[in-house]
Amino acid sequence: MEHLSHKVSALSAWKKELLREITRYRSLMSKGRLVTAAAEARLEAALHLLRNDQITLVLIGEFSRGKTELINSLLFSANNQRLLPSQTGRTTLCPTELYFDPEAQHPSIALLPIESRLSGKSLAVLRRKSKYWTHIRLNEASPEALANAFAEVASSKAVPKEEAERLGLCVDKLEPAGQAGLLLVPRWQHALINFDHPLLRMGLRIIDTPGLNALDSEPELTLSILPDSQAILFVLSLGTGVSATDLGVWQNHLHGAQRGHGGLRFAILNKIDLLWDDPHGSDFVQESIDRMCRKTAEQLDIAASDVLPLSAKQGLLARIRSDEALLARSQLPNLEKLLGERLIRQKEQLLGQTVLKQVLELVEGSYQVLEERLNETKEQQKQLADKQQDSNQLLASFAAKTRAEHGNYRKQLAQLKNNHNLLKEQSARMIANSPQVMLDEPLKQLRQGIAGSLTTLGVRRANAKFFALLESNLQTFAHEMRVVNQTVAHIYRQYKREHSSQQELTAPLFELDAYREELTGLSVLSHQFSLYPWALFNAQKVLKERFLTALEQKIIEFHQRLHENATTWANSALIPLVQRCLEHKKLLENQMHELKQLSQNSSRVRQQGGQLQQQIDRMTGQLQELGEIIQSLQQPLNS
Repeated sequence: MEHLSHKVSALSAWKKELLREITRYRSLMSKGRLVTAAAEARLEAALHLLRNDQITLVLIGEFSRGKTELINSLLFSANNQRLLPSQTGRTTLCPTELYFDPEAQHPSIALLPIESRLSGKSLAVLRRKSKYWTHIRLNEASPEALANAFAEVASSKAVPKEEAERLGLCVDKLEPAGQAGLLLVPRWQHALINFDHPLLRMGLRIIDTPGLNALDSEPELTLSILPDSQAILFVLSLGTGVSATDLGVWQNHLHGAQRGHGGLRFAILNKIDLLWDDPHGSDFVQESIDRMCRKTAEQLDIAASDVLPLSAKQGLLARIRSDEALLARSQLPNLEKLLGERLIRQKEQLLGQTVLKQVLELVEGSYQVLEERLNETKEQQKQLADKQQDSNQLLASFAAKTRAEHGNYRKQLAQLKNNHNLLKEQSARMIANSPQVMLDEPLKQLRQGIAGSLTTLGVRRANAKFFALLESNLQTFAHEMRVVNQTVAHIYRQYKREHSSQQELTAPLFELDAYREELTGLSVLSHQFSLYPWALFNAQKVLKERFLTALEQKIIEFHQRLHENATTWANSALIPLVQRCLEHKKLLENQMHELKQLSQNSSRVRQQGGQLQQQIDRMTGQLQELGEIIQSLQQPLNS
């Protein structure tokens, strides 16, 4: 626990440091009125992303594999008790999210009634409507009250078989209620637990799931929650290994980046304590565990290092008893160490690509501009000191040169404005061909095709036709995007030719590869649902409707994100160039003003040189501050 907590804490501290340095840079530039509105918007977007960044960890597995107990063992240290109900049999009946919301007034549990499955609304929509949820305020001062509140997540109720079918549940997977004709169904469709725990406070979000059948009956889980997570723990039992059901779920829903999930995936072989009392001794037990790990890795086609044997139950007991020897034997710390290393490293790389790269581009540009101006001022001071007479004439030549430079940058800003207008025209054509613009008709055809199909084949054909059309639209969009990318690349090459002394700037081209992969992943996931035996389950109209609603919502969100990101990129592609020109122009204006004051000063050359020294000292201080910001932003995590 200490290792994982330390790593998550280090990540949290690193993000706070980034927030401070970006805010420091924005304040420095704002004081000198050296930041454009577009650059300000980019900085604000970076700050927003850092403030709201989370790490999402999802646990998947058949019931009674120990998923909930594993969460309890990871989060136990803060409360010295089980948070989630965990006993023999089914304990997690609905997807349950544990997180911390610093803006909430108090810790609470929000529960979505199972009847909401009939509303036809997606989970994403229902999340935004508080009236649909039942809220329980958590009393952290009372362990008994906490236990009772958390137990509500696992509550169920008895309903007739017809009602269970109407809710879109797999009736053959439900338990009898002990009364004739009645089945036990989950009382809740989804649970959100806002709880103040050190790991959760630092941005960790843990999602517990019901058994594997939930992947078929909860479309949002497969289409949204899993693809958006940073890591998936596939929990197995050492006693059963990888069953045929486990393997099917792994291959269809969890394995491979081609399914649109770029996060980490680990297999957990839980309940190794089942072998601890074997009469053949500890060496035999360890060899059995190692053999099972190798076999699991082969079956799941993953690295052996990504299979972790442990005992969640014994790990929890060890923490309850403060038994370090039992904790080590449970091997739970190995999982915590792996998560601390791999998960945090992946998050650092992601933030580096999405936040630091763009911010550093602005800060390093400001540093280069100020450095050039400082060197020019030092040269002027040197020339003034070397020439002991006609200082006013020399100052006049400085001013003339500065005015000429100012004129050049003013022209460059005008040229960049023209380039931006050209880019805006091309982007308008590109956006007009955005897949989002042409989405309504394909969605309508998909709904008609699936709703009117009574067989798996019909659903599969409608699904395949839908995604083929989406891929075609994306190809059309890609063609228009190439034209805009070429324009941006040309503008950057032209800028480089005109500023040969400056560090090379890389044109920020818009890449569609990640979007293609995501669309392919959605297509594969949707294909799995299209194979569902609809003809055999005519009562599952609710499930078919929820699948359609969830798919539509995910497709709409995907295209909205593509549309918004492409629009934002087109509007901000020239920000680094405009920002540099603006800074040059503003600094030159300041220098012209100061040179004018110097030339009007009839004091001796030494005093005029002293005034130039004040300018040099001021710029040196600003340059030092920018250097410190760059150094902090480039500082890797845990260095």
